[in-house]
Amino acid sequence: IPVAVAVQPDNKILVVGRTWRLEDFSDVDIFLARSTSSGIPDQGFGSNGKVIANIDGRDEARDVIVQTDGKILVLLTTNPITNPVQILVRYRSDGTLDSDFGTGGKVVMGFRANALTIQPDGKLVAAGWEVIDGRQGNAIGRYLSNGDPDPSFGSNGTVVTIAPDRHLHALDVFVQPDGKIVAVGYGVTRYHGDGTID
Repeated sequence: IPVAVAVQPDNKILVVGRTWRLEDFSDVDIFLARSTSSGIPDQGFGSNGKVIANIDGRDEARDVIVQTDGKILVLLTTNPITNPVQILVRYRSDGTLDSDFGTGGKVVMGFRANALTIQPDGKLVAAGWEVIDGRQGNAIGRYLSNGDPDPSFGSNGTVVTIAPDRHLHALDVFVQPDGKIVAVGYGVTRYHGDGTID
């Protein structure tokens, strides 16, 4: 099942989603497929244009973006029902795991993220939600290009925004040319580059 798409600067098309064997619906893998601009599987990517990976049991892909150097970032949730963990995974342009990112190509996040984007300076921004004292709020995380949390953003790279009158739940995120970050979903919230509310 495809869930997100990205177009590379060379117009190749990346699709991320989830797949499983008909005999075992509990074992869900992520897939990443790349095709040429005309829709033909890219033989220089993975196996016949596809990468299938299992990170931890049941994996559900959320989003995909491409860095300016051609590396590919996939946002996913492992075991979303029983023990949800949000993970960023980075692949090289040929579909192999990039071990220079995080730990063995993976970064474990501290909140449930739905969307991912990249700033002009290469920093990564993820948006989703977190619950504090029974209230659901926006969670925004910013990471350096190597996967480390950005210490100049919020508290150790993360900001959680709780509204007094309603739940917040970011579904998408966008970085403006001036560096301000806009999160949408159950409302619209804008942040300065340091994570404070605008």
